[in-house]
Amino acid sequence: MTDSPLDSLPDFSLISDSVDFEPEYYPERVKPSRERNIDREDGLCDGEEVTDNGGKNHDLHVRGFLLESEKSTFWDVLDAGEEFELVSMPWSGFVYVKSGDLEGPKGVDNREREFVYEYKIKFVSSSSGTDDSMGDGIMEEGG
Repeated sequence: MTDSPLDSLPDFSLISDSVDFEPEYYPERVKPSRERNIDREDGLCDGEEVTDNGGKNHDLHVRGFLLESEKSTFWDVLDAGEEFELVSMPWSGFVYVKSGDLEGPKGVDNREREFVYEYKIKFVSSSSGTDDSMGDGIMEEGG
C-alpha cells in the first residue's frame, strides 16, 4: 500500500470541552496577526518618546467553506463562550471566539450532495504567547 497525497494534507480543528469543529475542507485562509502595546508621547526636545509595553495576544482570522451538515456545529462554536484549542498549519494554540458569520449557500458539493457555505471566524489567543506557537505553514498576506 502506498501513501496517498491526501495523507499529507494539513489538519484544521477547533476543539473545546463541548464542541469539536473539524470542517470537511481546510480553510482557504488562516491569518494570524499580532500587535505591540506601544505608548507614544511627544518629547520635550526631539520627536517623541516611545515605550514598548509588550505584545498583545494574537488575533486570527479564518475563512473557509463548510457543508450544510456542518452548519449546526459552526453555530455551536459561536455560542459556546469557552476556550478552544485551534490547530492549523500556520498557527496553533488556545483561543476565544470574537465573532463569526456564515454566508450562502455558495454552491453545491457534488460528492457529498450538500450545499456549501462560506464561513468567517475571528479569534483572539487566550495567552500572550506562552501557549501558542507559529508553525511552519505559509501565511496568506492581505485582507
